[in-house]
Amino acid sequence: MASSSSSFDDSQIKHDVFISFSGKDTRRGFLSHLIKELRRENIIVYVDEKLNRGEEISSSLRTAIKESQISIVIFSENYASSRWCLDELEEIMECMKVNKQIVLPVFYNIDPSHVRHQRGAYENAFTEHELRFQGNGLKVQNWRSALKNAAELSGYDSSRYGTDSELIDEIVKDVLLRVNDIYPSESNRLVGIDQHVDRIRSFLEMESKGVQILGIWGMSGIGKTAIARVAFEKFSSRYEGSYFLDNVREESQKHGLKSLREKLISELQEEKSTFIRRKLIRRKKVLVVLDDVGAPEQLRHLVTEGFHWGPGSRVIATSQNKQALIAGGVQANDILEVKKLDFEESLNLFSLNAFNNSHPERGYEELSKQATAYADGLPLALKVLGLHLCSCDRETWKSTLGKLEMYPHPQIQDVLKMSFEGLDDVERDIFLDIAFFYKGEDKDHVKRQLDANNLFAAYGIKGLLDKALISISNDNVIKMHDLIQEMGWEIVRQECKDNPGGRSRLKDFEEVYDVLKNNRGTDAIKGIVLYASLFKDVRLNVDTFKNMTNLRIVKFYSSWHVRCCNVHPPTSFLSFSDELRRLQWDGYPHPYPEKLVGHSMPNNHVGKLWKLVQDYANSKRMSLDSSKQSMELLDFTKAQKTEWEDMCSCQGFCNVNSHILSLSMIAAVNLVRSIDSKKHHSESNFRSPINFDVGLCVSVRVFSSSSKEISELDFVTSKFEILCSSSVGGLNKLRRITHGDSRLEIVPLNELCCLRFFEELNLSDCRRMNQSPELRMLFDALLYLRELFMTGCSVFFKSPHTICTSSSFNYLTDLRIQQSQAPAWHFAAFPLKSGELVLVTVAYKRAVDLLALSAHFLYDHDSSCAIGKVNGNQFFIRGPHMSRSLIRCPSVSSWLR
Repeated sequence: MASSSSSFDDSQIKHDVFISFSGKDTRRGFLSHLIKELRRENIIVYVDEKLNRGEEISSSLRTAIKESQISIVIFSENYASSRWCLDELEEIMECMKVNKQIVLPVFYNIDPSHVRHQRGAYENAFTEHELRFQGNGLKVQNWRSALKNAAELSGYDSSRYGTDSELIDEIVKDVLLRVNDIYPSESNRLVGIDQHVDRIRSFLEMESKGVQILGIWGMSGIGKTAIARVAFEKFSSRYEGSYFLDNVREESQKHGLKSLREKLISELQEEKSTFIRRKLIRRKKVLVVLDDVGAPEQLRHLVTEGFHWGPGSRVIATSQNKQALIAGGVQANDILEVKKLDFEESLNLFSLNAFNNSHPERGYEELSKQATAYADGLPLALKVLGLHLCSCDRETWKSTLGKLEMYPHPQIQDVLKMSFEGLDDVERDIFLDIAFFYKGEDKDHVKRQLDANNLFAAYGIKGLLDKALISISNDNVIKMHDLIQEMGWEIVRQECKDNPGGRSRLKDFEEVYDVLKNNRGTDAIKGIVLYASLFKDVRLNVDTFKNMTNLRIVKFYSSWHVRCCNVHPPTSFLSFSDELRRLQWDGYPHPYPEKLVGHSMPNNHVGKLWKLVQDYANSKRMSLDSSKQSMELLDFTKAQKTEWEDMCSCQGFCNVNSHILSLSMIAAVNLVRSIDSKKHHSESNFRSPINFDVGLCVSVRVFSSSSKEISELDFVTSKFEILCSSSVGGLNKLRRITHGDSRLEIVPLNELCCLRFFEELNLSDCRRMNQSPELRMLFDALLYLRELFMTGCSVFFKSPHTICTSSSFNYLTDLRIQQSQAPAWHFAAFPLKSGELVLVTVAYKRAVDLLALSAHFLYDHDSSCAIGKVNGNQFFIRGPHMSRSLIRCPSVSSWLR
């Protein structure tokens, strides 16, 4: 229905609807039924109940009009005869103009044109008004204008409805929609929900006669219930029946699902027997919200089993458990995930609760930002903190925020803890391990660690994801909300408040220091994590970890730029639990538990790994980066599960034993910046494809390996000079060799010819590669070559026709020859597959010359690129400053747009 805009100051609103009417025509019939139906829907209606009205409307009545969101004007036969009604109408139209009030005209048993043009009964009424107000023609004219303007608004014509009941139903529905849309969410201290409500609106308006279920999913305190409540209030009036069922999980536990179901049916169809209610519900279009569904059987029992909803019915279910929604019948695409607020929205919500304003008060800006950062986008925390700090002085603010760093707010924790209480034992263990040790780590790495502890990682991580306790980033990193993590810390603290050694996990600096220094560890401890650089100095004895018989994780780490650790082991080896699976100790020690799955010892000073006979049968990851002393890597033949080795920046490798590359599961070896390695040689065969990276190994001269599983060799900025022929011909899975700025000069071309599926070849600056016959044999053999980099290789361009045959370069898409001084016609002589587009990167003089051979080409000034066609081959040509010599190419026919 048309009316004015709904933008107005809602702080002055006291009534939803003001009704202007002629009591003589409508009081006992139409008006009374309309008021009853509006109030049935909890619409606040203002009606002047006076039977005898005076000559002029009172100031209180004018105030009531101004304090209403909507005015309903019921035009009837005698409406214009009442000076009182006309004054009301004049005030209403003024409010529409000034305050953007909504006006809904109702033409009850009267032609709208008679109202608009004052005809019939309205003409007679104004004849009397003009006689009565001969000295005040302006008043009469204002009344006429008000009638005309009001009648031009879209409204309700009773002649178009069969009964008054139908007319009233339409009016009530319209009013409900407008009332629900008027208040901005901010006025109810709700921020950041509009996009979610719009998503729900789209779902509800979906053209489907079937019963549809929408899930709203997210962590505790994220605002799921608030969103569902707002949507219910906005849209429930469109349905024949509606009900918001609170706390489904809790109520079903207390009273059972059968009782909850009967309650739902009873509310949807009042004052009927159970049998009649169920039968009638099948005919009704209803909207139901099930808040806080905890298990799939709750959703199935209340929605999908036993009876049918009417066509077009909709159900909205909120839950912390995504799997409960899916198993309960919600389609995965119909689950709306609620994420945390951004910082601006968070500060807005916090300020609404702390200052009753959308921004912080002067002098509290920084403190408000600190509180907002602590809440980290969680609406529950923002609201609780805002209300807690409301009207407090700055000293109290600082003290409260300082306390939160050590002790979480109980009201926030109680809500968040409900998610933890719904976990089984395995999920709880995994949750606490992530909260203490694995937040921010790669998911696959964490799964290996958890599986090594028999914690069924795939099952547990999925459960935590479904319950919104963790999330996985696009780069596969496990993320956890700060307050959820803090909740995990607090749960462990409560295990044994007064004795940290009796807790399952330790992280607090002072508590870890006390336990380690004074040997207070017990068999309760499963893991220890510590930013070790905080220690001034602590020296451990042989028995420090002796009593920690269930210890499975130790992480002593330091900042990457500090690279030191002040936790010093004894000169002899430490005694660790056989349960230990993860050891990270930046700086020094010699660990050797047999069941270790991952160990990291960057910046260590170990000279030989290992002096003792080590098993490491379960080790999957090894990190020795930035080790300081000369190092000799010995026999790793028993570490058959190792997948990843990081030895970058090790300053003194004097020998890399061949067995380091004999591991059956090895996937990557990183020797970047290992500056003193004299030689790498391996006669072993990998069993899985790997990438081998020896970039920046500045002292290595020769590379040789007979493995058939290497897929990529990277020698960037290393000083390799010789790539042994025996290392290449057998690399059946090799697809790429990258040497960048290395000194690689001797390349075994005859061996490269064996690599039938080789895709990328970089021969740039290979100064000793000067035999045309060998090159011809090579290019004939590499049938699937896609990229060819030959910058600085002049031999190729001296006589391309003797090097390339018609079968060469059928798949070539990228050719880089920037420094070549060959004439342009040599480029045009490439025997490329006719019609294919090839990227050619050349010096600008060569580019312009090549374009000059083209009859037509397209040029892009911004990127200094052009497309040309020579001898049937399309070239995408790129070169610096090409535009400087375009005048040498008179054949320009068009521009690339």
